[in-house]
Amino acid sequence: MNADLILHTSAIRAACPVLGFQSFLPIDEGWSSFVVEARTAQSGQSWIFRFPRRPEIVKSLEIEIALLPYLARALPVCVPQFEIIVPGPDGRPAFVGYPKILGSALDSVLADYPEAQPNLAQQIGEILSALHQTTLPWVVHRLLPRRTVLDWKRSYLDLYQKVRQQVYPMLDASRQGAATALWEGFLRQRDHFRFEVALIHGDLGAEHILCDPVCNRVTGILDWEDACTGDPALDFVGLLQSGGEGFVCQVLTAYRGKSGANFWARVNFYTKIIPFYEILFGLETSDLLRTQAGLLRLQGILDD
Repeated sequence: MNADLILHTSAIRAACPVLGFQSFLPIDEGWSSFVVEARTAQSGQSWIFRFPRRPEIVKSLEIEIALLPYLARALPVCVPQFEIIVPGPDGRPAFVGYPKILGSALDSVLADYPEAQPNLAQQIGEILSALHQTTLPWVVHRLLPRRTVLDWKRSYLDLYQKVRQQVYPMLDASRQGAATALWEGFLRQRDHFRFEVALIHGDLGAEHILCDPVCNRVTGILDWEDACTGDPALDFVGLLQSGGEGFVCQVLTAYRGKSGANFWARVNFYTKIIPFYEILFGLETSDLLRTQAGLLRLQGILDD
């Protein structure tokens, strides 16, 4: 048992003595949180506990705490419900816990049960329609500011400058040119910023969409820490990666939101820049392996 798991296990036991957790399993080594699955001895019920890895993630967790009760009512799917919120010495959340939502990740279900694809695509389209049309009360928007399209563009301009400063020195001249064409080709096209800002998940990878292949349904949407107001096209990136264009097209047939101009160009751009995030995160956390893995993926994209 590693040191982090020992520390977090002790914290869970201290915060929840009545539940009588007996087994603990780390289930995620993600960028933002250390995640532990805890199982009770008598009922065998599983709970998920999330411990923020960095101070800025605490802010995201506070947003989730405010946001998820509204999403539970607005969306036709289960989302985590934090029944346990443990404050730290500063009064801000140190960690949260919720009953585990059962299901398998979307990508594994699509691979093993291709016949489930049409129904799952329709349900995801309906879920995204509801999400992108959700109007939040002011109490949530105090933590989750409303952003305009111009705000969205500025955030990518800022990210581009960060990429030029930190990632470009790791690329040869040819790949720097390809990266410039990728970023500036997107940022300079006005049609890429003619969409209606909506509430989005912000990180809707296949691992965050749980499905029951037997019942052929989506059982839950996880990890809302990147939720924000922004471009709805971003929520289709993970679907493109896990199911391909055909699957996204199926989702779009059930989607009732406004995809906006140049939908596919936006989705493809957001997909291609993912390795830049991985490299920047690796540099920020001094994780050489992650930095190298992101760089290798980026080189493949820029050489294509």
